[in-house]
Amino acid sequence: MCFSATADVAVGAALAPIAVLPHREVRHRRELPFALLPTVFAVRQFIEAFIWTRQDGSPPSSLTHLAVLTYLFIAFPLLPTRVPLGGCC
Repeated sequence: MCFSATADVAVGAALAPIAVLPHREVRHRRELPFALLPTVFAVRQFIEAFIWTRQDGSPPSSLTHLAVLTYLFIAFPLLPTRVPLGGCC
């Protein structure tokens, strides 16, 4: 969302129950990475909300650093490579 922690939590909470639905439709292991995308998006929103709450000017903790690295991993290498390949691999 990129504009508030409250919006990120709301979107993550809305996506979480919906993220379970694709898992019921998986018939082959190759479909699992594509079925996991809503779950990855929900987790990403919760991580972003956590990062927003830590932007109070205090020095970043190791947990905040880990959250930022996880967010960056999801946003840059994971999603751009898995979304195009999700339907075929």
